[in-house]
This record gives sequence, C-alpha cells and structure tokens, in this order.
Amino acid sequence: MQEKTKRITGSVGFMPVWWKAEMGITFPNPWKTDIDQLVEIEMECERRLHERYPDLPLGSENPVGVYPVLNPDGRIVCAMAFGLPEPAWNEDEGMFWFDRNRCPLAWVETPQDVKKINVPDWEAQPFVCMALEKANQAESRRTYSLPKEKPSIWEMTFPRTGKTCRFSVFFSFIDVGNFLCGTEKFLTMLAGEPDTAHALLDKCFQLSTSYTEFMHRIFGIEKVEGLSSFGGDFSCLLSPAQYKEYAMAFDMKLVDRYGRLPCNLHSCGPSKHLYEVWATYPNLSDIVVMQTRGIPGELRKLRKLMPHTFLQITLHPPQFDFERESPEKVRRTVLQCAQDAEYRDISLSVFVVQPGPKVDENIRAFYSALDEVNSG
Repeated sequence: MQEKTKRITGSVGFMPVWWKAEMGITFPNPWKTDIDQLVEIEMECERRLHERYPDLPLGSENPVGVYPVLNPDGRIVCAMAFGLPEPAWNEDEGMFWFDRNRCPLAWVETPQDVKKINVPDWEAQPFVCMALEKANQAESRRTYSLPKEKPSIWEMTFPRTGKTCRFSVFFSFIDVGNFLCGTEKFLTMLAGEPDTAHALLDKCFQLSTSYTEFMHRIFGIEKVEGLSSFGGDFSCLLSPAQYKEYAMAFDMKLVDRYGRLPCNLHSCGPSKHLYEVWATYPNLSDIVVMQTRGIPGELRKLRKLMPHTFLQITLHPPQFDFERESPEKVRRTVLQCAQDAEYRDISLSVFVVQPGPKVDENIRAFYSALDEVNSG
C-alpha cells in the first residue's frame, strides 16, 4: 500500500534503556563521539531490529548510512550562554539533563532586571561550535551519505496528500523561561507577576528568533518556510488563561514577524484542558501538525476542535501503559483512536522502555491493528 493512501500511520520507538537491556547497545554523547561511529551505531540498530522483527516495518536488512543532523537544543544553548555548565549526558535515557537546582536567571525579579539580559554571541557557544564542526566533518569525509535536512529545520511529509512542509525550529518561549528561571519561580511569575512575566517572555522571544536566524545564516537556510513550535513542552502545565496570555500571544508574534506560514503546535503532557484554547488560535487553519499526549476518550473532541490539523499522538503512561496492557487492549485502543480521528490525518507513536516477550506481543498487536485500520 502506498504511504500516502494509508488512513492512519504509526511507529514504535525504542528507548536507550531497552537497547541496552535487549541488544547490549549503548548511545554515547553525540557531541563527544566520532561522527562515523554515530552512523555505525544507527546502522547496527537498524540491522538488529530487522533481525528481531523481520515481518514488521522496523529496521532494515541492509541499512544505508546517513550522517545524523546534530541539532543543538536551543534551550540548552541559551542556558549555557547565561552561565550553566554543560549538562550531563544520561546514557540510559539518551539525552542531556541539567541540574534543575541551578538556574542562570534565578536573580530576575523585576522588568528592570530583564532589561539587563543581553542576547548572547551565539557563534561562541560550545554546542553551536560542535554542530558546525560535525557538519564540516560529514561534508569532508563523505564516508556515508549527507542528510537532506540541516540543523534548525525539520521536515514532514503528510501521508494522505504527499505534501512536504519545512519548519524552522524556534525554541518555545515558555520552555526557555522555565529553563532559565526554574519551574517554581517561572510559574510563580506567570501566576502573580504579569509585568515581569511579559518582560521576560519578550526577552525569550528575542532570544529564540535571534538564535534561529543565526543558525539559518551559518547553515545557509535562505528563509523561514514554517513555524515550529507553538506551545512547547512546558505548556501542559499552564492554565487556559495563562496559555492564552503567555503562550498563544507570543506564538502569534512569530506570525507577525514571519507571515502566515504552516505552523507546528506542541504540548508534551496531557493537555485536554487546553483543547478549546488551541481552537481559538487566530491562524488555526495554518496549524497543519501538532504533537500531544493521547488521552483515552478525548481524541474525538480534539479532532472536532482541530479538524484540519494532522495529529501526532503519543500513547504514553500513565494515560496509556503500552508495555503492561494486553494485546487486545492495544488493538482496541488503536482502532478507537482511528475512529475518533475520523480515520484520517493521524499518527500514533509508542516508545518502549521495558524489554521482554509481553512487550513484543504488544508491538505486534499495535502494527496488526494499524494494518486492520488501513485495510478497511
């Protein structure tokens, strides 16, 4: 079946803990690892997945080596620019973690304090330098294929239409406020210190746009074609009123700056309290894709409120415990999500941590349910 004719799509991802327990494969800090070695680890993962699941769309018997796009997380770049040390690499989780008790702008108390914050010299930041070095290494070696994408850009091809959108990645203003000030201080500011909060978010907007525009210049990206991401990882913790005042209002400043373009909306956590707010975006028809947590029984409402948006739904604990459910429950959940989304413009994703035969059964049930939907 052609990809663009599928009614829904889905994917299973495997977390580093699973790879270590099941395959003995670990993932080193990508910035401190030779770029050819990163490709070889990825190719080994592809081969091992195919060997384990030869009848599923996982892995490849003969993977093609492609250099990774090492895209610095702008929030980390920003936090380090204001004084935080390089975060620790967690090999079991495959990500960086800051010491959340050390926040570089914990001293900010007033709008006058915010005025003292200057835009950093992005070119001098360690992760930016490493990204450029890795890109140059790939270009000069050519041991493997060069990636099509560049740092600060991500692309999505929509299954039903085959249309591709290119999104420029702007780190979320509310996310970086949380990174720089700390969660408790930042939430307190949003709830009770609106003048300081607005001043800080204006500064976060300036930091985000200047960083992305800088990355575009050094990597030869000529223009902004899409806006990513509205909302942010942290947005699920905001009330509807806070979201409108501090997330949506500043998201719309991106539209004012770059024009009406395809947009990506994101909220990591369970966010049903924000569904109706999302539907009030002035440019709702431009929000062509969004990612959020799947909540059983709520997807029908989300589809009705965002009828033209491609929904990338993650099935994740505690809302749905994929690793501990029965295969039949997995099947029913996939079928129900498909029905609630009107059998269109949706992808379902699960991320596996726990190894074992029960998880393998659920992976097979997941893909079997997708086939069932797509053959209907």
